[in-house]
Amino acid sequence: MKRYFSAFSIAVTIMLIVHTTFLAYAQKSSDELFGCQQYGRAIHCDLLLNEIQVNEVRANSSLVDPLTTSHLQFVNGKFGQALEMRAEYRESIEIMNSPELNPKQFSISFWMQPTTIEPYGHIVSHSNRNQSAGWQFDVFRSGGGQPGSENATLRFGVFNTNGTLFSPPQIQVPTEKFTLITGTFDGSSVKVYMDGMLVGQTQFLGEYRPDPGLPLRIGSAAYCSSCNRWSGIIDELRMYNRALGEDEIKQLSGLADVTTGLIGYWRFDGDTNDVFQKSDGTAITLLTSMVFAPDGRLFFTEKNTGEIRIMTPEHKILDNPFASVNDLYVNWEQGMLGLAIDPEFDINHHIYVYYTALVDTENANDGKVINRVVRFTDNNNTGTDPTVIMDNIPASRGYHSGGAMAFGPDGKLYITVGDATEHIFAQDPSILIGKVLRINKDGTIPQDNPYPNSPVYTIGHRNMYGIAFDNNGTGLVTENGDVRYDEINLLIKGGNYGFPTSQPANLPPERANDSSIKPLRSYWDTIAPTQMIYYEGDAVPELKGMFLFGSFTGDIYALKLSEDKKRIVEELKIELSHFPFVPTVGIAQSPDGKIYYGGYQIYTLDSIGERKQILFPIDVSLPYGVNIKDINVDQDQRRMLIDTHVNGTVASDDLLTIQIPSGLLENLTAVTIDSPQGHSAIEFNIDEFGPDYTRVSVNIGSNAANKGDLKLTIS
Repeated sequence: MKRYFSAFSIAVTIMLIVHTTFLAYAQKSSDELFGCQQYGRAIHCDLLLNEIQVNEVRANSSLVDPLTTSHLQFVNGKFGQALEMRAEYRESIEIMNSPELNPKQFSISFWMQPTTIEPYGHIVSHSNRNQSAGWQFDVFRSGGGQPGSENATLRFGVFNTNGTLFSPPQIQVPTEKFTLITGTFDGSSVKVYMDGMLVGQTQFLGEYRPDPGLPLRIGSAAYCSSCNRWSGIIDELRMYNRALGEDEIKQLSGLADVTTGLIGYWRFDGDTNDVFQKSDGTAITLLTSMVFAPDGRLFFTEKNTGEIRIMTPEHKILDNPFASVNDLYVNWEQGMLGLAIDPEFDINHHIYVYYTALVDTENANDGKVINRVVRFTDNNNTGTDPTVIMDNIPASRGYHSGGAMAFGPDGKLYITVGDATEHIFAQDPSILIGKVLRINKDGTIPQDNPYPNSPVYTIGHRNMYGIAFDNNGTGLVTENGDVRYDEINLLIKGGNYGFPTSQPANLPPERANDSSIKPLRSYWDTIAPTQMIYYEGDAVPELKGMFLFGSFTGDIYALKLSEDKKRIVEELKIELSHFPFVPTVGIAQSPDGKIYYGGYQIYTLDSIGERKQILFPIDVSLPYGVNIKDINVDQDQRRMLIDTHVNGTVASDDLLTIQIPSGLLENLTAVTIDSPQGHSAIEFNIDEFGPDYTRVSVNIGSNAANKGDLKLTIS
C-alpha cells in the first residue's frame, strides 16, 4: 500500500551522510547487508561481509584460584615505609568486606602523595557500581595543558540509596609532600579535612546504605579491579566507626594517635596487614597468558612480577615460580606477556615467553625498552637453560607491544607484535612492529616465509593479544582498534591488514578498498579482545570446534567458521558477570577438555545457558549512485537512523528498500526525508512479512536530483 506523509511526520529516521574522506571506500553494489547490535544503551549498525548469527548466553563458572602477589612497591612514607600504587601496573589492594567495616557513621584518615596524576582514579573506595551504597575518595586531573603542570584535585563523597553523591567542595592536593586527608560522616553531614583543618562540608540527604557488598579497595574502584586506577603513595590508613571531632583530627595531623572507635589500621610498613589482624589487605595481580602442558599443569605469566607460575592439576599454585626474568620493564601494556608451549613438550619440555625488557641501562635516557622471546626447559617445575630465541623486537614505553604467541600445525612459532604506537611503520616490512612474525623453534627464519630472510608473515596491524590455529592450520588473530572497531582477522600468508593507511583507525574496516584484507568481524564499541584458543574439548560441548577469546570488558566470545574457513557464521557472546568486575585476559584448554580463563583470578567455564539474539541483519537495496555509511537504531523512540550520500545520477523512480527484522523494530508507519533542498513529501511503501521482518521501500529518486546528503526518517 502506498502512503504519503509530509516531511514533518516523525517516526523512523534514516539519515544518510558519508564522510568525505571515506567515499572512496563505498560499496558500488546495489545490495548491502548490515548488522545491528546493542552496545550498552546504543544500537549501532555496521556493514557485514557475510550474514552471521550472533547470540548472547550466560555462563556458569567456578573460581579456582585468586592471584595474589607480595611484589609490592614500598617507599619512604610519612612514618617509616608507605605503599606506592602505580596505575600502569593495574593492581589494587583488596580488604575483605565485613560487617565491622560497614558502620553507619565513620571516619577515614590517611596520608597521601600523588605521583603520576591520572585523569581519574580512586585512592580508597568502598562503593558499588550502581553508586547506591558506600563512599569513596577519588582524584581528578585538573589545570595545566603542559606535562608537569597538572593538579591533583581530590574529592570525598558518600552515596545515598538513590545514587546521589554528597561531596564537599573538591580540594587540590600538593604533589611535593605528604598530606593528611580525613573524611567524616555522622549520618547528616559529610566533611573533609586537609592537614587537620576543615576545608569543606555538605549536608547529606536521604538514606545511607553502608554495605556495598564489595571489598574495600585501595588504588582502584571497589567495584572493578582494573577501573579508575590511581598512582600515588598512601600511608597510615585508619578507619573509625564514628565521626571524629576537629580536635581529634588535629591530633592525627600532629602525629598523635586517636584510638577510640578505631576499627582498621594499615601502617604499610612493608606489608598490607591490619594492626588488629582482622582486615588484612591482599594485593591482587594480573595474569596475561596461560597454557596447559600435556600433564595437566597450567603455566601462566604474571604481568608485573617477571614470573611464570604453575598451577598443578590439583589447582594448587606452586610457591616457587617456574621461571623469572630480572630485566623486566613494566608499563600499561608491557611486562610478562605471551606464553607458548612446544608441540613436542613431552620430548623437549620447552616453554616460550614473550616479555618487555629494559636494557642498556648503563647508557643515557634510562636505558632502552625492547621485547624479546625466551625459551625455558622444564625440569621438575623449574625453568632451566634460558635461551633467547628472538631479541631486540622494537618497543615503545607503555603501549602496543602485542605479545601473543602460538604454534601452528606446521610446527612454526607465530608471534604478534604491536605497532609500538609508531603507526605508519606497520606498513613497512623491514620493521618488525605492527606484524605477525613466523619463526622456527630455534629462532631461525623459515625458508617459505613471504619476505625472504625475514620473520615477517603479515603486515598492517595495530596491536594484537590473541592468536590461535585449528587442526587444519587456519589461524585467527584478535586485533585491538583505537576508540572503535576491534577486529577478528583471518591469518593469510603475506597479507596486508591495512592499518593505518587503507584501514584507518575508528572507521569501518569493512568499507576499506580491496588493497588490504578486511576483518571477518569488527566491533563498533570497544571490547579489547585478548588471548585466543581453538576449543576441541567436550566439557562445554556447545563450544566444540569454535575459536574462543577473552575480552578486557570481561566476557568470552566464541566463533564458528564456515566450512571453507573464510567466514564467521556464528558468534556467541558469553557473559561472565563477575562481581566485582574483572577482565578476561587469559584463556586455555586443559588436557581433559575443560576451559580455564582469568585476569585477577583463575576460573573454569562450566556451562552456558540459552541463546538470545543480539545482532540483527538488515538488507538494504540501493540505487547506483547512493551510498550508505552508517545506520543507528533508537529503540526508545522506535526509529532507525541511517547515514547516506548521493554521489551519482539517480532516476526519479529509484527506490531504497530496507528489510528490518521485527526483533529490532516493529509497527513501522511513517517515513520522512530531509535533503539539501529542504523538507519535502515522500512516497513510500511498507510491507509486513509476518513475525520476521518488515520491508520499507522509499522513492528516494524524486528527492535526489542533486548530489549531496539525504536524511530520511522511518518509524
